[in-house]
Amino acid sequence: MTKTIKKMISVIVSFVMVMAMSATVFAAGYTITINKKDSTDKSKHTYEVYQIFSGDVAADGKLYNIDWGSHVDTTDEAALLAAVSGANALNTTCSDVDDVIAALKELEKDSAPLDGFATVIGDEDDGFLKATTYTAVLNGGADPAETSTSVTVSAPGYYLIKDTITTAGEYNTISKFMLKVVNDPTTITVTSKEEIPTLDKVIESCSAADSVITADQKANTASVGDDITFKLTSKVPDLREKGYTDKYCFVMNDTMSAGLTYKGDANVTVKMGTSTIAATDYTINSSAANGTLQIVFDPEKMLTWGTTAATVGQDITVTYVATLNDNAVITDAGNPNTANLVYSNDPYQTYSGDVPTDNEPHGTTPDSTTVTYTTQARLFKVDKNNPTRGLATAEFDLEGLSGRMVVTTSKSAVADAAGTYWLLKDGTYTTDAPDGTHDNLYDSTTTKYKMVESTTTATMAATATALSITVGDDGIIDLSRLGAGTYTLTETAAPQGYVLDDTPRDLVISCTFNAQNKPVWTYNFDGTDITPTAAGGIATAVVGNEKPSDLPITGGMGTTFFYVAGSILVAAGAALIVFKKKTEAGENK
Repeated sequence: MTKTIKKMISVIVSFVMVMAMSATVFAAGYTITINKKDSTDKSKHTYEVYQIFSGDVAADGKLYNIDWGSHVDTTDEAALLAAVSGANALNTTCSDVDDVIAALKELEKDSAPLDGFATVIGDEDDGFLKATTYTAVLNGGADPAETSTSVTVSAPGYYLIKDTITTAGEYNTISKFMLKVVNDPTTITVTSKEEIPTLDKVIESCSAADSVITADQKANTASVGDDITFKLTSKVPDLREKGYTDKYCFVMNDTMSAGLTYKGDANVTVKMGTSTIAATDYTINSSAANGTLQIVFDPEKMLTWGTTAATVGQDITVTYVATLNDNAVITDAGNPNTANLVYSNDPYQTYSGDVPTDNEPHGTTPDSTTVTYTTQARLFKVDKNNPTRGLATAEFDLEGLSGRMVVTTSKSAVADAAGTYWLLKDGTYTTDAPDGTHDNLYDSTTTKYKMVESTTTATMAATATALSITVGDDGIIDLSRLGAGTYTLTETAAPQGYVLDDTPRDLVISCTFNAQNKPVWTYNFDGTDITPTAAGGIATAVVGNEKPSDLPITGGMGTTFFYVAGSILVAAGAALIVFKKKTEAGENK
């Protein structure tokens, strides 16, 4: 492992102690088992085991004749003694190894001087360790993940275990030293002391009353314009006896997809338990343009919380609001929103700021993701007697949940020599070019058109003041970025040459979620279920109009009878006049 990588993850850890007031002995072939505290740690750990002190074994199992161990570099013993005697280590004058042993015997586990002694001996750059032949590997990412490993040492003594993370950038942390009094003659078990924070992200609520939110709060439905409240939850880590003395970095990062717009810092709340955390104890870094939010907790305050019994383990929650916008993805990919937590993971590291730099060792939790889904439907206005023929220019009022928005997309015809459409005299368009057979039906036999798509985002209303939409020149209008709910369409202007049908029709969109939290949309229009024509297609509601000549005659044969009867009366009257004149002429002869 390179020096750079080792610096990133630094030194652990652990003293395995072989003495109480007098030292207990490691038996020859003694096995040290290292248990991982946190099974969520997926990184690979390599434990290096160093003999710090050697000694002979007395009959009662104690060590005597203690001297520096085989892995301590005593080339410059004066420098070694000065280092371990310093204020940041044992803080007492040690003239020889016996003085060092005497000072160590007076220390309690996890004391600052013992911490300092471990740091001085095992420092990456300025320490006093030689290469070691004792190593053990724990493959945290294995399946199933390993939770323990062991190493066998060949001689009694006092050993230091260094924890090195050899898979960087994963969910991990480094244990600092662990103090263990050995009183078993054949084996010793050491439990690591890492503290790995967690972070979970959920959808707390949506401004639309009919939004569907899954039971685990990881997915929901929404329409464009809906406000969605997200919640990030972590806990105050237990930093007691973990070796952190200066600060503890704790940073929540949240990244929104392009379909979500961060609504601003004023909508952010930060709490510990049920109490609001003072604004001076954290900093908000945000960018609505980039869809990013970062909550940086004061690292000194976090260390205080993490070493205080009353606050250790308390929930830390952050809530904020984002709005589904008209860039929202309509497919089952949805609009994800991802968060993670970056934290200090090396108690030997002195962090330069409140957020660990790329060159400073740090851990990152797995991403916690929520997904917001939205959908679309299509309205196709057709000739009722020719349902493949789209009719242009029909207008509708669209009503829905008050304040809810919709993205409408339609196509308009624009004259273009490269176009593929032709305008007919009845106002509709066709892709069939005039061929001389029915040229009288075409508005022009030389002018071509292309369909240009236009998109509008507007707000619906739940009252008579509804959103007005116009069907495109191809007879189609798409209604997109819709969530579950009921939308009412009422025709207000009929296509040219057709009779208005002002019957209000409801488009009911419903959604359930499958086992994979993917949305299953259903659509009902005017009481009839409609389904997409193909996978990934758009559910299409077809609305037909009739020409006046197509209408059935009210009253059935009655009207026809009056027409016919009237004709007969007229004819009879004329015949009567002729007959009367002939009769009068005969009488006058």
